[in-house]
Amino acid sequence: GELAYRPRMAVYVGMIGESSERDCERALERQQRSEERLVDDAIQVACPTCHSINNIHPANLQYLHMCGTCRRVLPDVAQPPLGRKQASAHGVSPPKDFTVPTGASGPVKEYTGRNKERLRMRLTAFYHAYNPEEAAEKVDNALGMAITEEHLFCKLAALYPASQPVFSGQAPAPTLVPTTLDADCSTAHATPASDFSVPTGGSGPVKDYTGELHQKLKQRLEAFFRVHNPGEADKKVAVALTLKVTEEQLFSKLACLYATPGSTWSAAISHPYELGDFTVPTGASGPIVEYSDGNKERLRGRLKAFYDAYNPRQTASGHSIDDVLNSSATEAEIFSRLAAMYPASQPVFNRQAPAPRSMPWRVEAMMRYYDPAKVDAVPVMLGRYKGREHELL
Repeated sequence: GELAYRPRMAVYVGMIGESSERDCERALERQQRSEERLVDDAIQVACPTCHSINNIHPANLQYLHMCGTCRRVLPDVAQPPLGRKQASAHGVSPPKDFTVPTGASGPVKEYTGRNKERLRMRLTAFYHAYNPEEAAEKVDNALGMAITEEHLFCKLAALYPASQPVFSGQAPAPTLVPTTLDADCSTAHATPASDFSVPTGGSGPVKDYTGELHQKLKQRLEAFFRVHNPGEADKKVAVALTLKVTEEQLFSKLACLYATPGSTWSAAISHPYELGDFTVPTGASGPIVEYSDGNKERLRGRLKAFYDAYNPRQTASGHSIDDVLNSSATEAEIFSRLAAMYPASQPVFNRQAPAPRSMPWRVEAMMRYYDPAKVDAVPVMLGRYKGREHELL
């Protein structure tokens, strides 16, 4: 009867072995003081998505934190860098490093409390590096699996080969993109674009490029493959740099292979992704609900391009786009919110990365090159692999 009415004390008896009622009371008081101390010392962080307040203890600042309400990743909190001894004393793992195990054992679906939150952080860091558009759903699914943590990450390494050099220590763990953005996303166009449409100016076979010319070509290829084949970018770049073709021939082949519009390769073009580029504002002003029909259609196209790249399911449902078109917010406010909700889009808005192509577009482009007679089957293929488009590619 006592345990039924006082479950918290029962937990403390099991944890620290105190048997008397008074000992239980003392244990409870110690825990309450500890919790109060944690709250007093905590740093409050506002979620940019739902605006709820989250408390983070200073000793845990280097962890990746998620909002307790909407489960979005919280912005980083500045703190003085910790030395190795200090980090060890606080029990702090390398920041956002998904290669560090939680130290718990047993099936992950049985993890509770701090172990579950640490695993959630580890999974979130992994998926934000290799599958950001489906991160939230994938993390929730992984937390419900009846396998060990080690087994889970072995499966993830096999599913995302780009992560294998990180797990083996041959490459550093990728970091998340910054989670802050200017209020008006349209100001991003003031930054000069750094993309793969600009030739290096070299001549002769690319395998003979050396020094600065070789480095420029490597960067150009990396920018291309980050968009069109991110899972094999390093491998593809290494192979391309050894080919006995000119730079122009190389990128002509790539344009054909990935069905990229020929205009993309013109260095004179200041904005190579005019079609389907969600970073280009419509030019209208005021609340969206007051837009003319023509401006609303242009905004619909811009929103569709964004969701195609970062959340295809929203495009399929159409509800989010319709809601935005009836919103009293401005266009800049809407895209600032979207950039905060989908951090992977921020380098694109800042012109630090080219705009990605949508999954349906990439699948169709691949089929047009390898098996054009079956392009009509693309919708059926996408239906079968709904939510698993990366596997289809």
